[in-house]
Amino acid sequence: MIKVAERENHLDYAKGIGIISVVYFHTLVGLEATGLDLSNSLQWSIFFVASYQMPLFFFLAGLHAAQSLAARSTKSFVTNKLSRLIYPYVIWSLITGGIQVALSNYVNSSITVKDLLSIWYRPLPNQHYWFLATLFLMFMLFLIVFRISKRHYLPILIGIALAPYIFSLHSSERMIEKLFIHIPFFVLGIIYTQFHWDHYLPVVSYKYILAIIIVFLLYNFVVWHAIPQSVIPVTLILKTLGVAVVIMVSKYLIKLCRIDLIKVFGLHPSSWTKYVRVVGRNQSPMKREKGSCHEAPKEFCC
Repeated sequence: MIKVAERENHLDYAKGIGIISVVYFHTLVGLEATGLDLSNSLQWSIFFVASYQMPLFFFLAGLHAAQSLAARSTKSFVTNKLSRLIYPYVIWSLITGGIQVALSNYVNSSITVKDLLSIWYRPLPNQHYWFLATLFLMFMLFLIVFRISKRHYLPILIGIALAPYIFSLHSSERMIEKLFIHIPFFVLGIIYTQFHWDHYLPVVSYKYILAIIIVFLLYNFVVWHAIPQSVIPVTLILKTLGVAVVIMVSKYLIKLCRIDLIKVFGLHPSSWTKYVRVVGRNQSPMKREKGSCHEAPKEFCC
């Protein structure tokens, strides 16, 4: 049985934090793609933002998956997701991809006509539109599982979400690989709504919020500096903790009621995400270690 959740205002703050993080991330990565040598602290800040921003967006999408399915028939649900996800994915991929092909000698990362013609099954490299296509696949997977077993869809989804991590599943196709990496957080969003986990993340004082943020920062720094990110429990704990921190901070901002600009970003994200398309193309975050740069693991890349 699907429970339909009412709109929670603190989620607008969470979206706003996510949008600001995306703009910051793509700004730095775009500058780095031009050849600018970023400081060690800025390199870490890229890793820090990348460790929670995409899990956060998939988590937020999962929050409303049940509500969207409950309000529509199968045909209407699929049509809605095609129009909201695949249509903008195709249009913007063709527009920006076409510009990259035409101006291949002047952009940070060029693509070929073959890349542009392959967007139907392979998102453009160094572009962030993969999120739309991957999210569509998650919604379709949720739809299929729910229609097959309305009583046991959650255990099945949890099994599917954890399987890539338990069995170290990988794919050469970027969209499928991103599905493997981020589906646990989409399913976590569904679980969060169905079991009202919102009640278990209380609104606490700024002292506790500050302490939680410091713990997350320290854990993030330790992971970035000393622990191989290929260790599965490390990545899952880090990303899940990041999502929880953002949600708790968002609930505190509702109590504070003084930083409504962040909420505005969450309510009107389109104008700010357009900025991301203008700043450099998405590259893999680089980790500086002992005087040299190394690619951060792809599961941390947006």
